[in-house]
Amino acid sequence: KIIKECHKNHKNFVFDFCFNAFKSENWQALHKVYKIVEPLEFSEKITIYEQFNNFVKLKWFQKTSSLNKNNPNGIVENLILHYQDCLVNIKNIFENDKSFIQTLNDAVDEIVNHRENPISALDFVQYIDSLLIETNRTFHQNDLNTHFDYVSNILKYVKNKTAFQKFYARALSKRLIYFNCSNEYEKAFLEKLSINFDRQFVLNSLEMLKNISGKVFLLLKDQINKKF
Repeated sequence: KIIKECHKNHKNFVFDFCFNAFKSENWQALHKVYKIVEPLEFSEKITIYEQFNNFVKLKWFQKTSSLNKNNPNGIVENLILHYQDCLVNIKNIFENDKSFIQTLNDAVDEIVNHRENPISALDFVQYIDSLLIETNRTFHQNDLNTHFDYVSNILKYVKNKTAFQKFYARALSKRLIYFNCSNEYEKAFLEKLSINFDRQFVLNSLEMLKNISGKVFLLLKDQINKKF
C-alpha cells in the first residue's frame, strides 16, 4: 500500500530524497528507497539513474581536484578505485541493477573523454606499464588479475585506440628487451585486451612477446656461456 501510494502521488518527493541521499552518500537510505522505486518502469526511474550518473562524475572530480595533473598514474589509479567502489555500491545497494551498471559506464566514458581534462591513451599505457614492470609490482597474483579486469573494462572508453595500441606496443617491447616483465602476466593482460581491442593487435603483441623474449633469453644464455 505504501509503495503504491509513493508511486502514485509522491514520486517527486522520493526522487528529491534520493538526490539528498546521493549528496550525503547515505547508502543505507538509498537501498531502502531503491526497494520502493524498483518496480517502476525504466522511463519512470530515469531521474534516479541521472542522479547516480552525476554523483559518479562529481565524486570523481572531487577526488582528483588535488591530484597533480602531471601524475597520470595517480589519475588512472584513482579512476579504477572509484570504478571499483561504484560497482560495490551497485551490487550492495542497487542489487546489481543493469541500468545502474550502464549508468556507471556512461559516467566513466564521460570522465575518460572529458573535454577539458581527458585521460589520454598514453596515460593508460604508462599506468599499465607500472603494473607490469616486475620490479614495481605490489599486487598479489589474484589481485593483479582482478585489477586487469577493471583496467580492461575502462580501456574500452579510450577513443583513440590506434594511439593506445602504438604506445602499448612500444612499452611492451621495452619491458621485454630489458627483461623486466613476466610473460605470464603479459599474456594474461593481453587476453583481457582482446575483449575490447582489435584481435590482430593482440595477436601481434603475443607474437612480439614470443619473439623478443626468446631472443633475449638466447642472448643472455650466450653471454653466460662466454663467461664460463
